[in-house]
Amino acid sequence: MCCPPTRSKPGSPTPAGRPDSVAGATARLGCCRGRGFDALDPKWSGGRPNTISDEVREHICLIARTSPADWKITAFSTWSLSKLANHLVKQKVTSTISRETLRRILHTGRVSPNRHRDLNGAPDHGQRSLRMPWC
Repeated sequence: MCCPPTRSKPGSPTPAGRPDSVAGATARLGCCRGRGFDALDPKWSGGRPNTISDEVREHICLIARTSPADWKITAFSTWSLSKLANHLVKQKVTSTISRETLRRILHTGRVSPNRHRDLNGAPDHGQRSLRMPWC
C-alpha cells in the first residue's frame, strides 16, 4: 500500500457525509493517483533463496532413482518420502530435509514415487508384468 489508511472515529461524519469505509477508500486511492496503474501491481521480491544447492538436488534425485537394496537396506523394497529423508540425513547429503521439500525436489526432478509402468507393454492383464519403482 502506498499510503496508510486514514481512520476516523466510528460514527463521526466525513466532510462529504459518506460512510467511513467509502471515505477511507477514496483517500487511499487519491494518494496513489500519481502512480497510475503501477500502484496496482504488486512488487514481488522472489521469495527466500534455496537452501539446498542444485548439485545436491540432482544427487537426491539420483539416490531416489536407486533401489534401497543398492544401499544394502533390506527392510523395505521402495523408498517412501520419510524413509528417503532419513536416509539422506544418515548419508549426510543434507543436515535436515522435510518431506514436503523432498517431494518438491523430486517433482521438479521428474522423479515420481511408486509409479508402476509395464516394461513389456503387454495388453493381456492375465500375464504378470514387470514393474519398476521410482521411475
